[in-house]
Amino acid sequence: AALNMLTSAVGAGMAEADADVRVNSVAPGVIDTAMQTTIRQTPVEKAGEKTATRFSGLHADGKLRDAQSAGRKVAAIALGEWRGEILDIRDEDTKAKIAALLDGLD
Repeated sequence: AALNMLTSAVGAGMAEADADVRVNSVAPGVIDTAMQTTIRQTPVEKAGEKTATRFSGLHADGKLRDAQSAGRKVAAIALGEWRGEILDIRDEDTKAKIAALLDGLD
């Protein structure tokens, strides 16, 4: 919550000052990285049942995001006109805006 408030305040201040600075907070979701693989391979006794169940479930359900795809979306946000926004790349409206930006880059 504190990061979101800071993002909103600084973003609004930059926009008000007409500064060419973009300040946004991005929630990319859970990214499929080597760390995720390590967590899933860690024995339940060591990782804890809640952690093991959560990350194994995300993987089994196909809910881990590809790092390259998430990176492209974060780059699109950096190139976009958002200022002081709290953005979740899983949100349908945000996804549509990002897709339009990425189409313009290809």
